[in-house]
Amino acid sequence: MAQTPITNQGSGKVYPGKFIWHDLLTPEPTKAGQFYEALFGWDIEYHPNYSLVRNGDKLIAGIVKAQSAEQQARGGLWLPTASVADVDATAKLVTAHGGKILKG
Repeated sequence: MAQTPITNQGSGKVYPGKFIWHDLLTPEPTKAGQFYEALFGWDIEYHPNYSLVRNGDKLIAGIVKAQSAEQQARGGLWLPTASVADVDATAKLVTAHGGKILKG
């Protein structure tokens, strides 16, 4: 299912080695959101397909319903996104050390 991006423009900022976004895939997005609201005091902006997580005034994550049976069986999975200075060089480094490029 395609999602409308929050923005179609990148910020142009690069923070090599820093985690810049997180997505939570979960079978129960509302229940998970309520858990994290209570645990960390985060504010969740609930939407049918993709909810936004704020820590104060900063967007930090998204929550999406797990779609596949495999994702549902996990119960919940955080997917972090890291910033890199050179995507191609980083992909080569990952594969040189036994990692796999799943998309791209």
